[in-house]
Amino acid sequence: MLGTVAVVMAGLAASANPTRPRQNTSYKGVTVDFWNTTGHDLPGAKRKMPWEMVATYPDELIFAEHPDTPRVRNPDGSVTASFYSSLRELLPGEVVFTDPDRTKIVMPEGDIVISSVEADVVDADKKPVPLSEVYLHHWILLDKEHPNDGVCGGYLKYIFGVGAETRTTPYNFAKYKDTNYGWFTNSKKDHWTANIHVLRTVNVDPDLNGGLKGCIECHGPNRWCHLEGGFPCCPDHSFCPTVKTGTPSDNPKQYYFHYKVTYFEQSDPTTKQAANYILDVSHPSCNIEYNIPTNADGIDEATITTTLPHDTRFFQLWGHIHIAGYNLTLYHGDSTAAKPICTSSPVYGTEPNKVGNEKGYVVKMTKCLFTDEPYVIKKGEKITLQALYNVGPEDTRTWNTGFHDGVMGLWFMGGEKCATPGCENEDDGPRKIE
Repeated sequence: MLGTVAVVMAGLAASANPTRPRQNTSYKGVTVDFWNTTGHDLPGAKRKMPWEMVATYPDELIFAEHPDTPRVRNPDGSVTASFYSSLRELLPGEVVFTDPDRTKIVMPEGDIVISSVEADVVDADKKPVPLSEVYLHHWILLDKEHPNDGVCGGYLKYIFGVGAETRTTPYNFAKYKDTNYGWFTNSKKDHWTANIHVLRTVNVDPDLNGGLKGCIECHGPNRWCHLEGGFPCCPDHSFCPTVKTGTPSDNPKQYYFHYKVTYFEQSDPTTKQAANYILDVSHPSCNIEYNIPTNADGIDEATITTTLPHDTRFFQLWGHIHIAGYNLTLYHGDSTAAKPICTSSPVYGTEPNKVGNEKGYVVKMTKCLFTDEPYVIKKGEKITLQALYNVGPEDTRTWNTGFHDGVMGLWFMGGEKCATPGCENEDDGPRKIE
């Protein structure tokens, strides 16, 4: 492991670079004037990030913008800012699973309205790497001071986050009519942290612990856990079994977690606070993940019935599912016999090692938009979420067949909490700013 991470990051293409105040970064008692001390006026090869100026521990992630990375002014008036981490150097088979209590992330300064967050893993040259090289199991961004609207607790109170599909399926809020919905921040109170789970899956031994399948599903028991599988079986600094190949892939390599935040200023009257619910199909209740055995039918069905705490009109619904998943469906009632509201399906990649289309991996999730007519769910009405997985011996979509450990069935619901009973007389005009 390297004690001090050094990397030079070039800028992203941009149509404009909005003016922003000087940003200071305090780390380990050292205050870094981000635009001066780090060498804003120096040639790119000599510019430094905050973590390059202070010795860091190998498992610490520090996040920052680079002086060469301009923010992008989008046609709709929003701004996109890019942030990079000091992600550790990884050996083949090595796992990163960050502690959200220690992993503080950076957001654009000031009070803003976040409309979208997307993420990926890049190499030292800022190039995205395929899921077959580094598997981005999941990433979540939390703010204990302003959690989501329900219905679970714990880590599932997070605000933004998905999994391997993140490059093509950002966590965003849909626009409705002339209103840009998003998550309002409070720079004086917010405390943003992250849980990031990635695995470097090159050179995984196909004959030990389930091979690649066992690696990305965190099979157990192993030296780190006595369970059948799940998060406890692949903690931070753990390893999937690997083999030596005599090639450069045997060597450690540095990767960086990269995320982009698209936001509006709160002074923009077209913005409103979004409703943000996350449902979880796992049992007994909001367990985040679950294990599924094989069965004679070759299909596993999991369902959960719940209610929402507010009358809400929704503009966008979609799900998160792992490899071998068929789909997730939300029903308006207390069973799957009720009216289906939305089905979100995975798209599987078809090209080996192709970034964004990795063969056999989930590379996208479909979304349901209700931007012509919002879908209303009233407080206390029963809704049922269903997740279907293939647990049979064959699957033409992927190499990952049979039983599965540590799968997920999460459901994301973006809209607006209604000001009138049953959402029958909502004001679609601009937000009044005093």
